Amino acid sequence: MAHAVSYSSDEMPTEAARSLWIQVTESLLRLGTASATPSDLHDLRILIHRLRLAILAYLDDAAP
Repeated sequence: MAHAVSYSSDEMPTEAARSLWIQVTESLLRLGTASATPSDLHDLRILIHRLRLAILAYLDDAAP
């Protein structure tokens, strides 16, 4: 059985990434209540893409 992993916005490397993480989490909660629209799904995809870019940029800057 897979172990549940808990993440928080404090674990994100920058304030921008923390903000995106919160937005992604809020969008996922809307999906869980089945109140999300197709537009919400589109917005979630964009948020996840932006979060990935922010984390990758941070990792590139932190690389030796």
